[in-house]
Amino acid sequence: MKNITTNFPNVQEEAMMKNQHHKKLAYVFRNSMNYFSPDSFICKNGWFFILDVTGKVLVHKKIGFPEYPLLNSYYVEDLHSQIQPGDHSRIVCVPIFQEKLVIGYLGLSVSVDVLYEQCIAFLEGFRYSLHMGWESYYNEQVASIVYEMNESFELDYVLSTVVNRIAEILGGKECIAAIFNREQRKIESQWSSDVLSLDVFKTNLLAENDILYEKLLKSFDKNKEPLQIIDQFFIFPIIHSGNTLGIIAILSEGDKGLFEYEKQFIFKLLKEVASALNKVLTLLRIERDHEKRDRLYQVTKKIHSSIDVNEVLHAIVENVKYMYPELQAELWLSHDSCSTQLPVKQFTFQSDESEVSVQAYMEARTIVKKSLGERALTLAAPLRGKQGVYGVIEFHAPEPITLQKRDIEYISMLADTAGTAFESAQLYYQTRNMIRELLLINEITQQLNKSLKLKDVLKFVTGKLIETYGAEYCCILRKSEEGDSFIIQASTDEKHLGQIVGKRWNRLINLNKKTEPIIIADLPTGEGEPLFRGYQSFVGVPLVDGGKVEGAILVMDSRTNFFTFDDYKLLEILAQHMNLAMTNASLHAEVERLVVIDNLTGLYNRKYLYDYVTSSQATDEYGSLILIDIDFFKNVNDTYGHQVGDEILVQVADILHDSIRSSDVATRWGGEELAIYLPRVKIDKALDVAERIRKRVMDRTKPQITISSGLSFWNRNDRYISVENLFQCADAALYQAKSVGRNKIIVASMDND
Repeated sequence: MKNITTNFPNVQEEAMMKNQHHKKLAYVFRNSMNYFSPDSFICKNGWFFILDVTGKVLVHKKIGFPEYPLLNSYYVEDLHSQIQPGDHSRIVCVPIFQEKLVIGYLGLSVSVDVLYEQCIAFLEGFRYSLHMGWESYYNEQVASIVYEMNESFELDYVLSTVVNRIAEILGGKECIAAIFNREQRKIESQWSSDVLSLDVFKTNLLAENDILYEKLLKSFDKNKEPLQIIDQFFIFPIIHSGNTLGIIAILSEGDKGLFEYEKQFIFKLLKEVASALNKVLTLLRIERDHEKRDRLYQVTKKIHSSIDVNEVLHAIVENVKYMYPELQAELWLSHDSCSTQLPVKQFTFQSDESEVSVQAYMEARTIVKKSLGERALTLAAPLRGKQGVYGVIEFHAPEPITLQKRDIEYISMLADTAGTAFESAQLYYQTRNMIRELLLINEITQQLNKSLKLKDVLKFVTGKLIETYGAEYCCILRKSEEGDSFIIQASTDEKHLGQIVGKRWNRLINLNKKTEPIIIADLPTGEGEPLFRGYQSFVGVPLVDGGKVEGAILVMDSRTNFFTFDDYKLLEILAQHMNLAMTNASLHAEVERLVVIDNLTGLYNRKYLYDYVTSSQATDEYGSLILIDIDFFKNVNDTYGHQVGDEILVQVADILHDSIRSSDVATRWGGEELAIYLPRVKIDKALDVAERIRKRVMDRTKPQITISSGLSFWNRNDRYISVENLFQCADAALYQAKSVGRNKIIVASMDND
């Protein structure tokens, strides 16, 4: 060997390592020195050392007090004995092999007096000890890793420790650990010593997770094949009692394979790791089962302490999604009495979409179905109660997963518990709703009986229905005179009053002709009454009298699925009471009308006119009164008879009706005297009306008659305003008209003094 450098520090040991082989060699050498006695050295003084493949000294041991130094590196020409000129020392080295690969040299520096053969014999013997130390090194690493793993029962800590330590011991090779999920038949969780290698593992190997899982499981179970090489990965199984718990994958790039001793190290390590990992996984399963039981207890406790169906169903769904994150939930109900934010669907019994849930509902048992497409797995658990099945809670997963028997039983227990709670809640709600309905009917009946005015009744009914249902719109319809449509008689939107509806919408046509109620959860696009555009939910019932539809009550809201069947039943009950109240109010209004109407002429009577003028003078700014007398009416009776006299009164009354506004009031003042009150009409306009009436009476009556009229007027600025004064002035003017020849109109001089 040729000297390259001569400046070596004067220390007992010095390690200069460039790779993990050097580190291991140094470790093994030092460890071997713990059992080495200087007396066993071939001479009293010398150097014992290890070189790397380039000739650099990695670690050394000084024996006695050699008179020559140890250099920090040598040039390796061959492995024969070399005499160092000048210091009379001999350098002898032998190679250290790993699977026919030289990874370093074991050497001596001794006096030239020591024979070469003695040196070789000593080195060969120690080289064997070095290999024994190498095995001891790996055993210590295994023991160290297992000890470190046992410090925690957390899966993340255990496998993170394993991958990082393996990567360190294998000289920085990237290591990945993964767990087998036998329930889901896939490789589930992964830990890595390097993020990039994990990405490669996921991209290259886990692209078809289920296929790789089955392939590895078939290879590793029962130790059929202890090692798989796929792409750039050496894959080792973690096997316990014949079952593969997971794998360790070593990424090997290019020609950087694994030495046999490294493979044996991993096999030995994983044999020890398997036991610890099995304990951790068993503990996790126990904790998971305990958590299931605890959550089941908590959910059951919550369910039995709550009568809120919405809360119960959410508790069930959240619990299942927590335990099985892959599953999505849908709720199928046999009726719409449950209000919930869950995706609720109604059974159609013809749709393929609800096939599994319909089967679970009809058979009252949990159904599990696997298929291709968006729903790789569907589990439908019926909500069973003692009195029947109330619906189905359906869980589905887009990716293939496997549910064990205990998982299916767990979800079924939750569904049964929910069914019992659902039933209890339904009974509670039914009882509460029945009480609410009875109280509401009682309240409405009392309120309706308090008023016999139709306007007040209609206003109360529409307002109470809006309050009861929390809806946005309500109207009451009456049948039109033609009978083929409705007229809006009352509405929460006053702009709709008097509008005609029901000529084009089939729902209202059928309600009119066939007494069919209206129950709509979501009005189809393009359908409906134009006046009600914007509303999506409808509930309506006919108002029937004597078997005939006389009107209808409609309640609407812009939100879909707003009304329930119970809402319709309540409206149907309320409609009977409301129909009776409105009939009574109409009859009362008719009676009141008859009380204030003159039987012969159909004009209002004197009392009604007096009350009307009193009301007008309290609210209006001015008004006019026309007092009319039929000229020579006694002669008509004497000449033609009283029957013709009555006909003359009717003819004049009809002329009055045709000549005034709807807001004006025409009355029979007494005998042949008639009166017209014109609210908010000044005297000049009133004079025009009186003149028009005078001419029409002359032209239209048979036998022909004439009339005389007296006009009076009041104004808010008058110092004295009274009904009596208004009538007195009009009567005085009438008397004057008759005095000057009849068939005249005289305007009274209004003197408030």
